[in-house]
Amino acid sequence: MAHLIINFPDGEGDSIEDDGPSDVSSESFHFSSASEDGFLLEDGDERAVVPMDPSLAGLHTYLGDCEDLAHSDATLEDAHVCQLPLLTFPDVVVMPGCTLPLLVSNSRAHWVVEQALAAPAPYKCLIAVVFSQQRRVEHGQVGCTALLRKLQREDNGIWPSTLKVIAEGCQRFEVVEAADSQSTELRWHVRICADSPLPRLPREVARDGAAHWAPWAWRACDAWGLADAARQLFSEIAPEVTVLKGDPVAVGYWLARNLPVGPAARQKLLEAPTAGHRLRAILAHLRAGAGERLLCRDCLHEIGRTKDSLRITDEGPAGMFVNNSGYVHDLVALRQIRPQSVSLQGRPTAEYSWFKGYAWTIAVCANCGTHLGWQFTSRSERLTPASFYGLRRNTLFSSTKPAASQGNGVQV
Repeated sequence: MAHLIINFPDGEGDSIEDDGPSDVSSESFHFSSASEDGFLLEDGDERAVVPMDPSLAGLHTYLGDCEDLAHSDATLEDAHVCQLPLLTFPDVVVMPGCTLPLLVSNSRAHWVVEQALAAPAPYKCLIAVVFSQQRRVEHGQVGCTALLRKLQREDNGIWPSTLKVIAEGCQRFEVVEAADSQSTELRWHVRICADSPLPRLPREVARDGAAHWAPWAWRACDAWGLADAARQLFSEIAPEVTVLKGDPVAVGYWLARNLPVGPAARQKLLEAPTAGHRLRAILAHLRAGAGERLLCRDCLHEIGRTKDSLRITDEGPAGMFVNNSGYVHDLVALRQIRPQSVSLQGRPTAEYSWFKGYAWTIAVCANCGTHLGWQFTSRSERLTPASFYGLRRNTLFSSTKPAASQGNGVQV
């Protein structure tokens, strides 16, 4: 059973228990025709194969028709200090570039969103998000700003009204001062962290060296070279996933968002002071073979392998999704898992599915019963893949050896 607690300075919050994308009964599943699934081809050939479109899941259409929000440029200058309304999550680490869907009904979370919507430029629609397993925010902690891009209000006659929000991670920040726990102004003083990409080393310097520095010494500090190496290594481990091309900052954040590691490990990557530090940590993780095998965190039963990663959104094989109780799940997708590694509970249901054309079934560890995620099955014979698994990253443990050899695991 998973729990969501959105915490604020006074320590109060609403805990939400949930097992799946929706609270609906899994008995409500029924198969529908191809036309109902919406997979119609221009040539009219209903037998043609239709691959899953990763761009659809990133739109989070299950939230309904969210409208675009008007806002100014959300980019703040390096070292800029300001006050922002803040949310904390025990299982989610927001990185620059990632999409964060929210379903807000908690009164305090509602206040955070409303404060952001009413803020003047350049803070309009801007919130701060922090990962905190201890459910408190401390001085010096690193988080990420998030820009509210889409919004839908559901006025059901009960206050507060439900807010459906789609936000995007923007910039790292460091907490300068937390709000007084007795204050009604639930804002944090934060300082924007520098993340400017470094220029690429001139080719002649990388080849011949400069002054008394040997070429290998320059290459060890060359963030562009580190980015190329990390991209190549991740592509070898997950061959079906295309790694983002770009500057070292963008590549580092893409890899940090998509590695099959838990929130504590991703938080350390977020805290890395430069792109070079972040990329070196990622390379060390990949070279150690960590993530080759994915095990159940609670019993170390082998579940699957990183090489079977499946791109499910424009962001890659990982993504965040919110269920109809407001709990944000951070998933990594695998095309297949180890046979008999999970047990499925109930029948598939398509209601409130995060992936158009797919029904979901709760998947638990076959060995210890931990809720690992869901199996998603196609509702049309034409839609591929026929099935895949969305696993909760905070339930996984990565290892270089089979489950029987537990001593070399890497806790992530």
